[in-house]
Amino acid sequence: MAYCYHCGVELLETESACPLCQWQVCGGENEAIPSRRAYPPNMESVPLNNRRRALTGLAVLLIPALCCLAIDLADNGSVNWGPYIWGAEACVFVYLFLPELFSRLRLLLRFVLNAAVTAGYLYVIGLMLNTTNWVLPLGLPLTFLASAALYSFIKTVKTAKVSLLAKLCIFIGAAGLLSAALEAVIGLYETARLALSWSLPVLLPALVIAGILFGIESNRPLKAKLIRILLLDK
Repeated sequence: MAYCYHCGVELLETESACPLCQWQVCGGENEAIPSRRAYPPNMESVPLNNRRRALTGLAVLLIPALCCLAIDLADNGSVNWGPYIWGAEACVFVYLFLPELFSRLRLLLRFVLNAAVTAGYLYVIGLMLNTTNWVLPLGLPLTFLASAALYSFIKTVKTAKVSLLAKLCIFIGAAGLLSAALEAVIGLYETARLALSWSLPVLLPALVIAGILFGIESNRPLKAKLIRILLLDK
């Protein structure tokens, strides 16, 4: 059998790249000839069970939404607290079930959709509370910062060509920068001033540690020496 070294999918002899993850197949890596393909011939099609899961999730979410609407109307004849439930359920559907309807929905697009529906939910909350002036300057930037951080984290984890030490360097440095960005957004909203205080004890050590890890990763002799020391300690 011949398999992709990156994602493990079964390959044909004539394929120079994996059709699922686009990993380039070098000569001699895949010597066996598979008897059949382990993936569907039409890569754009969505498996039926995925669509069923998405539609089932939508049906399950509609039940409490309709119940909330009925209770709201029966209570005083108007909609009061129902939008809170509907907005939360819309977020759950986009987070969990919407990707099931699209077999090749890119990770970046998924996070943009997640951030957009979360920002919309915050706006609905602002409308219900009769105060939406905080949504654009505070809620929207915080939402997209959190989405960008989570996207970067997952993308880095899934990148096979980046070493573990380099990933740690990226994670620690990004965590420090995220803390500073969050405080900057909150400070600009509350005082209209860009000043960092509580994020500095996170930012500065994170940048120092990330710099040390980057130096070790870029210096191969030092990296090999540290690995030998650690192995001897064990």
